[in-house]
Amino acid sequence: MMTGSSKAYDGKAIASLLVLLMAFSLMPISNVTAEDTGDLYHLQAQDIHVSFDSSTELTTITWRNIDSLEQPAALDNFYNADYHVYRHTEMINQSNIQNATLVHSVAVCDINDPALSASKYLCLGGGNGSHQGHSYSYLVDPGTNDSFYYGITTAITAQDGTVSTYDSLIANESSIYHPVTEITTPIRTPYNLMASFDPTTSTTSLSWVNYNDIFYVLPEEGPDAYQTRLWESTQPITRNSASTLFSSMSPIAQIATGVSSYQISIPEDTDREVYYAVTYLMPNYFGPGVDYEDIRLLSNNALATPLVEDNMPATPVSSVNSYFFSNTQTGSGTTTITWSDVSGEDGESYAIYSSGQSFNNTGQFGVEQIGQVGEGESEFGYQVPVGRLGTSHYCVVVIDSNGIFDEDIESYSCTSVYEDAFYNWTAEPTNVMATFIGDSQTLVTWNDN
Repeated sequence: MMTGSSKAYDGKAIASLLVLLMAFSLMPISNVTAEDTGDLYHLQAQDIHVSFDSSTELTTITWRNIDSLEQPAALDNFYNADYHVYRHTEMINQSNIQNATLVHSVAVCDINDPALSASKYLCLGGGNGSHQGHSYSYLVDPGTNDSFYYGITTAITAQDGTVSTYDSLIANESSIYHPVTEITTPIRTPYNLMASFDPTTSTTSLSWVNYNDIFYVLPEEGPDAYQTRLWESTQPITRNSASTLFSSMSPIAQIATGVSSYQISIPEDTDREVYYAVTYLMPNYFGPGVDYEDIRLLSNNALATPLVEDNMPATPVSSVNSYFFSNTQTGSGTTTITWSDVSGEDGESYAIYSSGQSFNNTGQFGVEQIGQVGEGESEFGYQVPVGRLGTSHYCVVVIDSNGIFDEDIESYSCTSVYEDAFYNWTAEPTNVMATFIGDSQTLVTWNDN
């Protein structure tokens, strides 16, 4: 049985416990911080790690921002600081960094990133912040076989624009103590692929410089002789995409050793953008039965921009009309042909054909081209011959920017009009003049109508 005094004691204990719980709830929760090295005000890179991947020939460098809350004022420069990543054959320090190669620069904390811009504390690089760390992959040059060191400095820009660079380069924090070995395969591809399309012959011409024309290294005879392979794709052919693309297609041609050009006949009614690449298949390159094809595309052996192959005539014009206006003074007149400009074409022109009979082909007997106007024009005025009387037929043909047009003409691209140049025209001579020339002779001249 509980006594009165014990009840009072229990009540005091419960009250004290509630006060303690409330006090704890008001205290900030602190995460476990990552251990930082160096002067916090220098915002030095932390926990550097470097690795080389022989399959991609990429060296990847990762590191993080400082994570300490010990010096809050040191965090004020997060948004106006940059990291600079260097590469060297020697361990990088303050005395030789000027001889190192700058391979990458990045903001310490990007103020334009919505996930980081609200507070400088979000830029902390561990449990106290939200920054996910930094990573950069350096593409190692082909034919490399050496060991390299990497190091990271920090450059802080003050409000007055002055830049302070901090290059403590502490081993295994902002620079690596042990080098990474980088071994890459030399280039084994043709150089400088060129491509052009001739719409008049509907032919694409490819040309390149063979590797052996620069460095005579690759076998050209026997079972190990290289074979040139040509690739075609509607998608860009790059180092990143080549493996996937080539695995799902076959080369459009496999050419003998030493050849440096190739022509492709393009089918009629083609209108496309296409990418080409040229590579070498090298049998037994890594040993008997172990072939090799360099698909890194490092020697301009793939088109960076697509080649336009367009031999398809433009869409025919429509809404063609014609109007004749006679000139009673000359016995002639003007027929105006109008049409609707073709949309979706650039650099096109319009050829106007005429005949005394209806026609549907530009090569038909009695058909003549009477004019041509450029893009944006939608009418043409034709002065008919003196004394014209009868029906004339006119057709408008679109010529695209490559000079391609359809010889066959749609009926809606044509019009006809009755032309009566005799109407209200008196066919009398004009400018009659008489001049006495002597010896009982007078010269009379005039203009016929």
